[in-house]
Amino acid sequence: MSKHWVLMALAAAMVIPAAAQKPDLSGTWKLNVARSFTAADHPAKDYELTKTIVQTAGSIKQTDHAVHVSMVNMPLPDSTVTMDLAADGQEHEITGASSFPGMPPPQLKVTVEWQGGTLLVSEAGMQFGGRSTTQRRYFLSDDGKQLIELIEGHSGFGDTAQRLVFDKQK
Repeated sequence: MSKHWVLMALAAAMVIPAAAQKPDLSGTWKLNVARSFTAADHPAKDYELTKTIVQTAGSIKQTDHAVHVSMVNMPLPDSTVTMDLAADGQEHEITGASSFPGMPPPQLKVTVEWQGGTLLVSEAGMQFGGRSTTQRRYFLSDDGKQLIELIEGHSGFGDTAQRLVFDKQK
């Protein structure tokens, strides 16, 4: 009987560190519009969003490249936005991306932390329309071939929730 307890304790000791490991989100990820829920956003049929993530021990560099962007059927220029995020659970002030061409970019307070295998990015600041808050949760599919981004946003324009699914590129 004691052998069984020892084996169970050894198995638990091996599983707990594995569960605590952070997944590697690094790679190039392309939005799969058909598998995503974009809420009130209705992207044009030729819209593309590609995320490139470089993850190191305590930081994440994320570059979003969007083409054929439109908002309320108004075409916007293609964009590339890079954010350097410290995944330390501390609040940092960063410059966000401008909502519209010609508008100054907002100053955001951002906190990034790992919650198990999920990366939580919390943003707060003043944007066009007043104060806004956004929470983004990133995690990988079981097979690691998809990056899922859950977005919950609150602003003067209302509340939104999205589920974006990105396919890993070779």
